Amino acid sequence: MKILLQTFSYTTKLWPYYLGITLATLLATLAGLATPFLIKDATDHVVKAATGGQADVKGALFIAFLLFLFDIGGFIVRNIGGYLGDQMSEKLRVQLSVRYYKQLLSLSQSYYDDQFTGTIISRLNRAITEIVRFTVAFTNNFFQ
Repeated sequence: MKILLQTFSYTTKLWPYYLGITLATLLATLAGLATPFLIKDATDHVVKAATGGQADVKGALFIAFLLFLFDIGGFIVRNIGGYLGDQMSEKLRVQLSVRYYKQLLSLSQSYYDDQFTGTIISRLNRAITEIVRFTVAFTNNFFQ
């Protein structure tokens, strides 16, 4: 956990993206949670009309309109969150790559005498890729 927090400290400039993704995820989840309640109300209207009760067409249409709004709103918010996630992941990849390559360039030549360059690059590329994947998955799935 200490290493993860240290990695996030390198990327403090990305906090607006973290916040935006978190808010988008929460809003999309809330829109998804409202859907079953709206469907219940619509079903109650249909059952009431089928059993000979007063058919409230305006109320049923209003509920259908709300359901449409929540579905479209959730869709738009999820897409905005996805866009922010893509932007954040690319910026995170760039920042970590620059930081790691600066660290590599600061090492002494004797370090490279015992290591293959391809192995070093492969390790760094894999580490950066896994950190970015984890960060995106964490921000998209934790708050749901």
